[in-house]
Amino acid sequence: MTRHHHRAVFDESGKQIGTENIPFTPEEEATRDAEEQAFADYLPMKEWLQAMVKSDNSFTRKDEDMIDDLGLTPTGRTKERYDAKKALRAQKP
Repeated sequence: MTRHHHRAVFDESGKQIGTENIPFTPEEEATRDAEEQAFADYLPMKEWLQAMVKSDNSFTRKDEDMIDDLGLTPTGRTKERYDAKKALRAQKP
């Protein structure tokens, strides 16, 4: 399906009286297709990043790194949050 630009149409006095559809050129179609594909390719990463930011509210990267760097073994609620964060990090696209 061909995409279109909209262009304003004016009368002799300069007043806008409507719009007209102008079809995309083949180059514009190719550019728009590439933009849409780039967005589709990035969407999984964007969703993962949003999930990571949300998970930082209860367990930050600093907490995660401290446990890893010190070789600690988390327990209880900290272990649950640590394991959930590690599982989410492993899902990175």
